Amino acid sequence: MAVGLGLRVALFSGYGLGDDPNYFSAYHGNSEAGTWSEHVPYDFRFAFWTGVVGFLKLVGITEWGWVGFVTLCSVLNMPLAYALARQEWGRGWGLLVMALLAVFPLDVMTSTLFAVDIPLATSSCRPRRSSAARRSGPVVCRSVALTAHAPVPKYTPHMPALVYALVAGNILALWLRRGPFVGGWDLFGATFGVLVLHEGAFTHGVRRIWEAVLNQRGRPVFTGGESFLYGLLPGILNDAAPWLLWSHLVCLALFVGLSFWLLRRLRAPAWLYWAGVLASPALVSHTIVGLPDLPSNALAWGLAIGWVLGAEQTGRRVFPGLLLDVVVFAAITFVAFNGYESGKTFFFVPIVAALTVPRIPIVRRLGWLACGIAIARLVDAERPGTTDAALAAVPHDAALLLHGVVATLRAYVVDWYIDFPALAIAAVIGLLVLRRNRLFWAGVFGVVLGLVTLNAFQYDGGFLVPHRFLLVGFISALIVASALAEPAAPRAALAAMGLLLASGAVYTTWTTVRFVTGPQSDAPHQNEKVYALPYNRAKLDADIWRDRIRDATTAVDAIRRGSEPHLFFYGFSILGEDSVNPQMFVSRVLLSLGWDRFARRTVFFDHGSYMYFQFPIHPLADVPATLARLESRSPFFVHVREPEYSGPAIVARWFNRAHVEPVDLGLTGLRSYRVEAWAPPGPIPIGAPAPARVVAASETPGFCLTTWRQDEGAYSHYSPLYHPGASLPDHFRGILSEAQHPPPGSKRYLAVTHGVTAAPDAAASEPTVVYLRGRLQNPGDTPRVAALQVDADDEVAVAVNGQIVLETLGWKPLARYQEQVALPPGPSELEIFYHKFWHPGGVHVSVTDAEGAPLPATCAGS
Repeated sequence: MAVGLGLRVALFSGYGLGDDPNYFSAYHGNSEAGTWSEHVPYDFRFAFWTGVVGFLKLVGITEWGWVGFVTLCSVLNMPLAYALARQEWGRGWGLLVMALLAVFPLDVMTSTLFAVDIPLATSSCRPRRSSAARRSGPVVCRSVALTAHAPVPKYTPHMPALVYALVAGNILALWLRRGPFVGGWDLFGATFGVLVLHEGAFTHGVRRIWEAVLNQRGRPVFTGGESFLYGLLPGILNDAAPWLLWSHLVCLALFVGLSFWLLRRLRAPAWLYWAGVLASPALVSHTIVGLPDLPSNALAWGLAIGWVLGAEQTGRRVFPGLLLDVVVFAAITFVAFNGYESGKTFFFVPIVAALTVPRIPIVRRLGWLACGIAIARLVDAERPGTTDAALAAVPHDAALLLHGVVATLRAYVVDWYIDFPALAIAAVIGLLVLRRNRLFWAGVFGVVLGLVTLNAFQYDGGFLVPHRFLLVGFISALIVASALAEPAAPRAALAAMGLLLASGAVYTTWTTVRFVTGPQSDAPHQNEKVYALPYNRAKLDADIWRDRIRDATTAVDAIRRGSEPHLFFYGFSILGEDSVNPQMFVSRVLLSLGWDRFARRTVFFDHGSYMYFQFPIHPLADVPATLARLESRSPFFVHVREPEYSGPAIVARWFNRAHVEPVDLGLTGLRSYRVEAWAPPGPIPIGAPAPARVVAASETPGFCLTTWRQDEGAYSHYSPLYHPGASLPDHFRGILSEAQHPPPGSKRYLAVTHGVTAAPDAAASEPTVVYLRGRLQNPGDTPRVAALQVDADDEVAVAVNGQIVLETLGWKPLARYQEQVALPPGPSELEIFYHKFWHPGGVHVSVTDAEGAPLPATCAGS
C-alpha cells in the first residue's frame, strides 16, 4: 500500500480533464449552497458528489481537494482487492493481487484525475462469501484477481525455440535496417585499437592500452574503448578484415557468451533469461551497440554473480577458496576497468553476497567483504571526471532526492522512455516468490536501483536515458529466469510474470517492426533527432546525422573505386564533431578502408585533431609539405567541408597555380575538386570586397581595435574563434555584436574597449580577445602584391575581404606566419582575429608591399 500511495502522490495530475469545468461548476455550487439541484444532471450521482463535496470542505478549494476523494478510493481499492482475492484463494494470492493493483499503470494515473470510475469500483468491491457475490465486483478488482489465479500454461518444446527465434529475429532485423548508420560513440574503441597498433610495434600498442586502462583518474571521460576488450580486439579484427561494425559484433558476442555461461552457473534455463531480454527493447537494441555500455555491465556484474552463486562455493575449502576469491575478483576488476564506468560498480556484488548468501564460512564472507571494499577504494582512486560529476550532483536535500526518484519512476514506468517496464515489474514479482538466494537478489536489485537513480540529478534529468539503465534490465532478466525456474513457485506469480514477459516481447517486436518499416530523414539535425536504433537514444547525445554518415560512405566508395589520393579539410572543429556527440566522420573512413589503405590514400587537415585521444588529422601548416609530396601522384581529389572552410578560399590559397576542376562525387556536405596537376602556389588572389564593406565612411589613420578579457575561471578554455557551422568572419561578427552589448554579469566580455591604434599589435597576459580591422588601398588597375607577417601565440586568423588567408586555432607558443596576397584594385578590408588563452603573449602584424615598404591602413567607420 505504501508503494501504491507513493506512486499516486508522486505522479499527481489534478484538475484538467475535458469535463472538469462542468463537474466543478456543479459540485462547487453544491458545496457553497449546501444542497443539490434536480436541474443539474451531475447532481444525480449522489454517491460521487457527496464524497467530492466533503473533501472540498475538508481540504479547501484546491486540486487535492478536487481529486482527493478519487485518490482515497484508489488507495482503499488496494486492501479491498486483497480481501476479495484472499477470501477466494488465500492470503498469498491476496498480497499478490494488491501488489499488482498498487502498480497497475491505468489505476495509478487515473487515481489523481477526476474520474468517477475509481469510486465506482470502491462501492462495488465488497468481499462476500456467497458464490453469487464472488461473481460480482468491479472490473478492476475481478480482472486483477482472476489474472493472478489464472492457470499457468505448461512450457511446450516450442516455447524455447519461439523465444530464441524472436530474439534472433529482432536483433537481425535491427542490424540489417541500421546498416552503417551507427552512432559516433560506437567507433571510439575500434579506432583507438587500430591507431595504437600502428604507432609502432605490437607491444607498443599493448603498452599504450595498458597505460590508458590504469590511468583513468581525472580524465574527462573514459569511453571504454581505450581497452583490450573493446579497443585492441576490434582493432586486430579490423586489421585482418576492414569493417565498420567490428565493435558491434564484439559487444554482441561478449554479451551472448557471458549470458549462456552465467545461466549455466545459476542452473536456470537460458531461454527464460532470453525471454526477459526480449521483454526489454532497451536490452535488445543495445546488444548490437558498439559503445560497450551493455557488455561492460554484464561482464563485470555477471562474472561476479556467477562466482558467488556457484554451486561449488559451499563445498570449497576455506583458505584455498579465499585465495581463489582474491584471484577471481582481481581478474573481474581488470575486466571492469576495461569497460565503461558503470561496470566498475560490481564491487557491490561481493559485499551483498557476504551478507546474504547462505552456507558460506565466515572467513570467506569476510574475504568477500574485504575484496568488495578494496575494489571500491580502487574505483574511487581512479574515477574519471564523469564519476566525479555524478557524485557531486547528488543533492543533500530530501525534497530534491524525492524529486529525482519521482522523475526516474516517471521516465521508466510511465513514459517508457528508458525502457518498457514489464521486465522490471516481473523482477519485483520474482523477488516475492524466490526461495533460493532471495536476500542476495533483493540486495543486488536494490543496489542497482539506487545506482541508476543517480542519473536523475544531472542536467535536470538529462541522463535518464536507456543506456544508463541497462544494468536494471540485465539483473531483472536474471531474477525472472531464476524465479520462473523455481520448482514450487506460486502459479499466480508465474502467470503474472509470464503475462508481463509476453507483453514486453510484443512491445519489443512492435518497436522493431516500426523501426524497420518507418522512414528516416537524411538531415535529422535540421528537423528532429534520429537514432541508430529504437532504444539507442538519449537526451544529450547518441543521435546520428544520416547525411554526414552518407557522405562518409560515399567518400569510402569513391576511394575504393580509384587509385587517386584524397585530401579532406575536415576534423573535430566541424559542426557535429563535438565532444558530446561526435559523428566520427574520420573513423568511418578509417575503419571502412583499413589502416593501410587509409594511410596511403587519404590525408585529413583540420584545427582539431584530438577527441579523447589523438586522431590522424594534420594541422593546416602541413598542407604545403603534403601537396609537395603529392605533386608526383597527380591527379588527386580535394574535399572541403563548408561552411567552416571555403572551397574557393582553399583553392585560392594552395592551388592558385594548379589545374583544378570542380567535381561532383555525391558528397552533400563537402565541396570536391580534382587536381589534375599541382604547382607551388603564388600570392593568394583576393576577391573584390562585398559592397557593404566599401560604403563611404569617415576614416582615421591606423587600425580599428576592439579588445576584451574573458574570465579566467569560467572561460579560460573557451575559444571565440572556434566556429562550427559557420565561416570565421560570419561567426565573429556575431561575437562582436554580443561584445557591443554584453548580458549583465557576463564573464565572456569583461572590460570591452574600442579605439584606433597606429600599429596592429597588442600584448596580453590573461585570457584576451583582440580584433583589428584596417582598410588597405590599391590605387592601380591591376592586383597589388602585399606581404603579411603575423607574430602570435595561441589562436590567430587573418581575412582579407572576408576571405581567410591564415587561420590557426588552439593553444601554441609564439610563432611567425607569412603569406603573400594579391589585393584587387580599390579598397580592401584586412581583419585580424586573435585570442590569448592564459599565459602572457600577444600579436603583432606587419603589412608591406612587394618592395618591403609598409602599407598604410585606415580605420573606416565608427
